[in-house]
Amino acid sequence: MVLRKRLVSYHGLLDNFEYFKIKPEGKTIKSQLPLPVRFFGARLDKIEAAIRLNEQKIASKEIESLRKQISLLPSSSLVVAEAAGDLSLMEDPNFWNTLTPQKIEFLRNVVKPLFRVVSQADFTAMRFEKDVLDASLAHLLKEQEKFEALKDNLVERISELPIAVNIVAKEKEFILRAQQQNYWATITDDDFDELSAHLSPLIRFIEPQFRRSIEHLDLQDLLSNKETVTFGPEHEAVSVARYREMVEERIRELTDAQPLLQKLKAGETLSAEEATELAAVLQG
Repeated sequence: MVLRKRLVSYHGLLDNFEYFKIKPEGKTIKSQLPLPVRFFGARLDKIEAAIRLNEQKIASKEIESLRKQISLLPSSSLVVAEAAGDLSLMEDPNFWNTLTPQKIEFLRNVVKPLFRVVSQADFTAMRFEKDVLDASLAHLLKEQEKFEALKDNLVERISELPIAVNIVAKEKEFILRAQQQNYWATITDDDFDELSAHLSPLIRFIEPQFRRSIEHLDLQDLLSNKETVTFGPEHEAVSVARYREMVEERIRELTDAQPLLQKLKAGETLSAEEATELAAVLQG
């Protein structure tokens, strides 16, 4: 048995040597850019797209966010210190007044790689922020298929937020709203920012260590299980109880305004002509 194991090991070594004789460079592993680098790049892509589409308000807002990201580069890093000369170019306010293609290339080729040294950050929150940023870019570019895929991923992530955690429960109303069709059907670019601001700090509570710390009881949560009704062209969603109130209120308004409904309410019978007239009113 021992001899057999050694032979297997020996043949494994021969296989390795044979592999590297054929491909001396070994297996090629696709490098993965660090998240802070990709996050900076995503915002730069959105700025470039907003400028191209003449969406100046969006471009200005994202430029301000980009400058905040740059300000958080660790000055104690040797890599950042060595790039001090390049970074000083951006201290001139005129640099940001008009972002030319040349300036964008400078940001992409010189500044963006510096973010590989960022290590002190909430990467769970940053990943969510980047996902939201990617969705906002797809929305801006009207890339509907891509947007739908990114949206579905975000909604799934949001649905995993543990409402049982007190700090998460404070955002319960927003969390429920962000899972509704109407929220995404009418979303604006400012809404994407609001989504990041409200929920990115909470995403860490989805992590396994927080899940294990929550004691789950087999109790029905009447509030979270409350059924909703979606209606109207904007897919507005309300609770069943609220929808019933709205229907009853509408019926009362119609009854007060329509003699034919008052006649029905009094127990009187409508003629065929009156029934047709009432149907036309109700359908309108």
